Amino acid sequence: KHLFGLEAATVLAGFNLRAEAGYIMTEDFAGDDPLVHNHRIEYIGGFDKNIPLSNLNFQFQTVGSSILHSDNIKAPQPPTEPLDNEYSEDGDYTRTTLTVRLSDSWADETVHPEIRASYNVEKQDYMIVPELEFVLKDNASISLAGYIFEGDASGEFGQYDDNDMLEIACSYR
Repeated sequence: KHLFGLEAATVLAGFNLRAEAGYIMTEDFAGDDPLVHNHRIEYIGGFDKNIPLSNLNFQFQTVGSSILHSDNIKAPQPPTEPLDNEYSEDGDYTRTTLTVRLSDSWADETVHPEIRASYNVEKQDYMIVPELEFVLKDNASISLAGYIFEGDASGEFGQYDDNDMLEIACSYR
């Protein structure tokens, strides 16, 4: 397996822009070996921007991949053929996840509210995570976060639809 990639970052009109793209090359050049992953393109791109209100920061990011030679990925024909390690029943060989984050800090940076959300475009499922962290001392903090999962059970986030949870975490460094 070999990975070739490029990355770039710049600031434009107060937006911190960044992007990466990669090509993953495997031994299966024809894309028809069910035991070897196919070639794929992977990417990530996004920006963040400080908002002149309190200490607000907004981030947006998209992460994705596309399997090449997906037309050669076949359903297994038991018992003679092994299961193709990339076979998808719905024939979807792309993944696109959009993520946003809005964060702030108050009280001399001892209170950190944040909300994150991720959305899987192909499966139309999502996760929302509100979080509140309190810095007790320079090396200790406590945080409270909620995880809300919604969507179809075959999705990246929807598979956890019945597992919404509340998390309390303590950190000491």
